[in-house]
Amino acid sequence: MHSRSADPRRGSAVGPGGGGSFALGQPTVRLGRRSRSQPPSSPHGGHSDPDSPAALGPAKVEHDFVQHLLDARKNAAVVVLGDLNDYQFSPALSSLRTGTSDGTGPSILTDPISTLPVDQQYTYDYEGVSEVLDHILVTQGVKDCTDQVAHVNSEYANQASDHDPQVVDLKP
Repeated sequence: MHSRSADPRRGSAVGPGGGGSFALGQPTVRLGRRSRSQPPSSPHGGHSDPDSPAALGPAKVEHDFVQHLLDARKNAAVVVLGDLNDYQFSPALSSLRTGTSDGTGPSILTDPISTLPVDQQYTYDYEGVSEVLDHILVTQGVKDCTDQVAHVNSEYANQASDHDPQVVDLKP
């Protein structure tokens, strides 16, 4: 996939890892991002300052870009995915989903991993604490979305990665 760096606030192409395609019988937009690992604020990691501009800025820009797409096409199929290096309950993820760091805005994105049993909702394990740091969020334009995590790394000493891959099935 060809991608180029661009700021979605300027109405240009989607940022690194993003792109457009034709899937699910309709135009589909993918936004991909890998956030830097943050210095741990506790023994279990996370942003040292979850309300910092470094944490909230990219999330708000991406939320506004997705909202712009939805304003143009109500049922736009948008997938935002990546190693966001933040918990699903963090202010940055709330900002990405709702536009507000406290999560009080209307949610335009859902995280299919939340449909799994609680004991399967993790993509990373740090010192025995299971966490979700990798996210795949979708708009309502993506129908029949199912998620599963392939726990092939985080539970084992010999790892190809410290993160587990997610497998998402998207049906038209």
